[in-house]
Amino acid sequence: MKTLEQIKRREDELLHIGNSSSDKTEKNRCRKELRLLRLAKIYIETGPSEDSVMRQLAGCELKTQSMSRQFNARYPRGCTTKQKSKFMNELGLSDVKKQVELLKYLL
Repeated sequence: MKTLEQIKRREDELLHIGNSSSDKTEKNRCRKELRLLRLAKIYIETGPSEDSVMRQLAGCELKTQSMSRQFNARYPRGCTTKQKSKFMNELGLSDVKKQVELLKYLL
């Protein structure tokens, strides 16, 4: 599992890269990863064990599978992308995806 020092080091690297780069795509990538690192730093400061992180990750993956099953039950013949997006947003899929990304980063 990543440590607070590793996260701080990576944060410093990204700040340096983001400030020195003139490429807009590179700056956006750095900003996105910095947001993830800030959340990771807050999470690490709570002192979770590696086992609890793995349990949370498994729980999130079950939650996404459940959401997928709910969608398939509600729309057995499929639907438009817009309907699917609205349904998944109502269930909070984007929040779960962010949590999965954070937990995978920490492991």
